[in-house]
Amino acid sequence: MDGKYLFATALVLVVPVVAQTNIWQVRNVPLQPDIQLAAMSYDAARQEVVLAGRGSVGFETWVWDGSMWAVRNPSTSPTSNVWVGQMAYDAVRQETLYVSGPFFGWPATMWAWDGLTWAQRSVVGMPNGNHVGMAFDAWRARLVLLCAQVSGSPPGGPTTVLVGEWNGTSWATVVPAAGSSAYSGSADYDPIIQKVVFAGAGGTASWDGAAFGVLSTVPSSGRIAFHSGNGALTRFDSGDYTSEFLSGSWVQSPIAWTCCLQGSFVARAVVYDAARN
Repeated sequence: MDGKYLFATALVLVVPVVAQTNIWQVRNVPLQPDIQLAAMSYDAARQEVVLAGRGSVGFETWVWDGSMWAVRNPSTSPTSNVWVGQMAYDAVRQETLYVSGPFFGWPATMWAWDGLTWAQRSVVGMPNGNHVGMAFDAWRARLVLLCAQVSGSPPGGPTTVLVGEWNGTSWATVVPAAGSSAYSGSADYDPIIQKVVFAGAGGTASWDGAAFGVLSTVPSSGRIAFHSGNGALTRFDSGDYTSEFLSGSWVQSPIAWTCCLQGSFVARAVVYDAARN
């Protein structure tokens, strides 16, 4: 089933993309989230997009049903002392995972959303460093988190790349023999190659649980999401208030991104909504 992308900008405007016609459609709905440090993920069990993060009134949780945003007021929520978070949907346990910190004194935290409320999860064993990207590996049933331990300030770059994996109960940390040099970037799971793919300043690489496989050395500053309709990863680059819709299947074209569409938005989070025609 074809779906639509949800594109969160710095102003948290919602911009679905009709992939068949390459048309951006800005949805001017009456109620919209006001979260600049937002993370998004698609909840397959409930067929809705979950957006969460630190807003003007603390930590906020919103859901998108294809036509409207709705704010949720769960009995339990993450505290407001969270930094920029990563979100991914755990298809095995049918819950959305939110991971944040540690960064500049903000504590490490992990929470799970079941559609009704948040529950805190353990961060024992989670890698300590800047969270570069996170996605759920459906083939291996693991949440994969890429972290970079940086000496000095950007753009100095990371000195050590760590990968954390969550199996539903505990974290394990892997120090890859060869890691991505990306400082910031994005990640999503590619079911065609059955691997999590990371894209950042050092290029694009896949992760098989033990090592990275380089797919492209072209730097990426945007966000990626897998398009289940055309079977390809899509990269939304943002810089100087422009974005590009790029698509390339790693099976057929392992180093090529094909430019399809340009717009005037700055990507903060991108997710593919598989339930919407």
